Amino acid sequence: MNKYFIYPNRTIKDVNSSLREKIENLTDRKIYDSAFLYDNPDVDFDDNQIIHLTYLDVYISKLSKEQCDELIENDEVLEINKEILFDLRYQEPKEKDFISEDDLKDCWGLNYLKLEKSNLQGDGVNVAVLDTGIDLEHEDFKNLIPKSRRKNFINWRDSVQDGNGHGTHVTGIISGISRKKIRYGVAPNCNLFIGKVLTNSGLLISNCAVINGIDWAIHNKCSIINISAGARVKEKDGINKDFNDAVNRAWDSGAVVIAAVGNDSDSEGPYFEGINTPANCPNAIAVTAINENDVIYFRANKTLYKNQLVKFGSPGVFIKSSYPKSNLNKHGYAILSGTSMSTAFVSGLAALYIQKMNLSSSSKIFNTLKINIIRLGLPLEVIGHGVPVLN
Repeated sequence: MNKYFIYPNRTIKDVNSSLREKIENLTDRKIYDSAFLYDNPDVDFDDNQIIHLTYLDVYISKLSKEQCDELIENDEVLEINKEILFDLRYQEPKEKDFISEDDLKDCWGLNYLKLEKSNLQGDGVNVAVLDTGIDLEHEDFKNLIPKSRRKNFINWRDSVQDGNGHGTHVTGIISGISRKKIRYGVAPNCNLFIGKVLTNSGLLISNCAVINGIDWAIHNKCSIINISAGARVKEKDGINKDFNDAVNRAWDSGAVVIAAVGNDSDSEGPYFEGINTPANCPNAIAVTAINENDVIYFRANKTLYKNQLVKFGSPGVFIKSSYPKSNLNKHGYAILSGTSMSTAFVSGLAALYIQKMNLSSSSKIFNTLKINIIRLGLPLEVIGHGVPVLN
């Protein structure tokens, strides 16, 4: 069975009461409200249960085709959408990419953003990272993220331990500082909220998990929601309603969703794809990647379809950050490239501006980034407004 998003017909009075009863009777499963689950992390819950996304007023349930057909016949149901699946595309590190703690002293991305003379560290800013989780045993993060700020959206009862490495690297770019007090993250003092929405394989992600993560971040008053992943999009697909609703909900709450444009292209081909979802949503901040020479990362996607726009670029090639230790990785750090990395830089920078200017709305966050940019003279469809830096 697949998972589906069930939208109530809100023109009907008390629609949720009657619809809940019909869904529970049809599936023989109890419905859980997302707000209840966020406040009660130890509740006995599994992936087969039905979630009511409280803030979006949408039900998520595994259904057979026959159950879908039966439900859609009810007046209480406006529409039913099948969830989409998308994967995490990045080049996993090889032995040569693992580095020591001392190698962190030269992080070109931090210098590019003009952070070397700044005392700003993102104090008090809530930042959600929706990814493969984080290495809870990594020395730079161990015991720093309380359980109340960690949530697994693949299996609600499991931890957010990162069995992949991608989430640990992304989180490090946003807020990493080493045991020797070497700063390799943009906003080391921000309040991290870690949502595990990708499997340890890093290949499959459910939009159900991501939307739950966005909802959770809003519930916890996060100003920034970093999503360094996405689904490939063709022109005929348009903008996914479920993601767009969630991104708009975040925007209306005062938060910004900062998301990667994706790494599905090959400029050496040349071959280009459009921006991944949810980055292609109009109110998402879609980020591409550049190297030290202001050249766009060769695998970065670009603006191809109407109203699906690259907003900014940021450092994303040969980026040093935290990574889980292994037999090959003795020190816990690695170099990776991709739009995932550049997205994390913009999220960290946004946290600094929120601290510096006490920004209280999503539009103010976006516009502040927009006016503090380096214009590289590259086409709008590949770089957007430019590269935001700290001024």
